[in-house]
Amino acid sequence: MPEINIGSVSLSDHDRDWYLFGCKVNERSIRANTASVLAYYVRRRKAEYEDILQYTARKYGLTEEECFRRVIEGESLGDPVQYQGDE
Repeated sequence: MPEINIGSVSLSDHDRDWYLFGCKVNERSIRANTASVLAYYVRRRKAEYEDILQYTARKYGLTEEECFRRVIEGESLGDPVQYQGDE
């Protein structure tokens, strides 16, 4: 399974305390709970990310697969394509 090292995450005292409480009461480690929370967040927003991917790919004249790969790998998307609408 791939890993992302995010280092330390700053939280307010309130959020930190409630997060730790949630981990303890559910008998989950901070690491396991954080992985679960992040996975849930990504899945919940996936449709929104897909809309952004479609828009961005069209804007730069790329396939969605190429746009996704370039963003993930930190590559330039290039210049936006010129809009060729019906005039």
